[in-house]
Amino acid sequence: MCNRQTGLCDNGCNTNYHGFYCTETCQCNTGGTERCEQADGSCKCRVGWTGKLCDKFCNEGCLGSQCTQDGTCLNGCKSGYYGRNCSRTCDNCVGRNCSGSTGVCTNGCVAGYYSNMCNIACPAECNECGSLGICTKCKDTHYGLPACTNACSENCAVTSFGRVCNEISGACIGECKAGFFGAQCQSVCSVQCATGICDRGSGACTPCKTGYRGTNCTMTCSVNCKPGNNGRTCGQLNGFCDNGCNTGFYGDDCVLTCPVNCVNKQCDANDFCTGCTEGYYGSTCSNQCSGCFELQCSPTNGDCLKKCVTGKYGTKCMSDCLERCNDNTCDQTTGKCEAVSSSTDSNNPDTHNDSKPLPAAAVGGSVGGFAAGVVLVIVIIMLRRRYRVKCPCQRREESDMYAGLHANRNSEYDVVEPGHLETNMNQLHQGAYVPLDSRLRNEQIYNSLTSPQPQPNSEAESVESQL
Repeated sequence: MCNRQTGLCDNGCNTNYHGFYCTETCQCNTGGTERCEQADGSCKCRVGWTGKLCDKFCNEGCLGSQCTQDGTCLNGCKSGYYGRNCSRTCDNCVGRNCSGSTGVCTNGCVAGYYSNMCNIACPAECNECGSLGICTKCKDTHYGLPACTNACSENCAVTSFGRVCNEISGACIGECKAGFFGAQCQSVCSVQCATGICDRGSGACTPCKTGYRGTNCTMTCSVNCKPGNNGRTCGQLNGFCDNGCNTGFYGDDCVLTCPVNCVNKQCDANDFCTGCTEGYYGSTCSNQCSGCFELQCSPTNGDCLKKCVTGKYGTKCMSDCLERCNDNTCDQTTGKCEAVSSSTDSNNPDTHNDSKPLPAAAVGGSVGGFAAGVVLVIVIIMLRRRYRVKCPCQRREESDMYAGLHANRNSEYDVVEPGHLETNMNQLHQGAYVPLDSRLRNEQIYNSLTSPQPQPNSEAESVESQL
């Protein structure tokens, strides 16, 4: 009602109006305002509203959603909020537990933050850090605590739990990507690995590509190995040729050369030739049959197949013939001369002065001459007894003749006397020869004695008997 005298509203203003005369409109939020003060038009907020015009809700952090006109929470903050009007959150605190007034985390920080209020982020390479910002745990892709500034190798395979490498050493936790090996998968597998994959620790791969060997397939097989049906040429670990050697080589790894005199340069695993070229023999064909005619010999034992060259004898024709053989030839088996030298050599003083052994033929001639002389003496003695002289004078003539014969023999060559045969044989072996003209004279005497003689008379016989 309006006072008639003053014009003032005695019972206040209607809703949304204020002033002495209720002529001014209130600015308060109708929904959040409990009333508008008539005197000054200020807004009185309802529960859950705040602000000068009651146009704002209390912060959600206010416990019970009750706050003062200026937003101060009447009942404190909910968990996870702090501050005067509970408008700040403690999201980085473990469990979002912090002091409502100060915001200090009561159970520590979540990963990646540090400080008492957990409001400072750890370095980018850290998953967790201490209160001073020092990393206590690196990110899954970094290592090198406490700095965690080193990135894990890109060749590390990602594991199911996310971590790639050890955060201290950087060693890959799982396997390496294909083609790499080593603690940090920093080494490259040999390009000669057939599968392109090798052992994580050693780099060993199985199998190697054709022509390569070794634990890591970094060595080559010998070029002298024969390839197999699968193309492989040698053992991976020992390098031994699996299928033998190419022609001209031998040994486990075919790096040794066959002897040069092997037929077609072929030899077995023991360096023994499968055959020898002409003129050589032996297991390695290293012996030359130089004494064989036309160099033809057995490749097994070296025995000559035809004959010896001039001046040689023996199964392998390696021995020299005796030097006095005619034309320097000799028996191929015994080495003895097949023909003696000319008889004129026996009169050559140079020949007798030669200190070398006499040829067998010369010795044989001497023995023959000596034997003929012995036979002649025996015949003369027998004839002497058979043919008797008629008178002492005739006997004396014969005696003189025999004496002359003995004297002649003694002057030209030694007569073999009974009991001296062994002595004369030794002399003969030492160089005694029977001259040809002496033998002729002996034959003349023999003929004269064996010619018919007059028969002795009885007187002569008596004289002979007395003798």
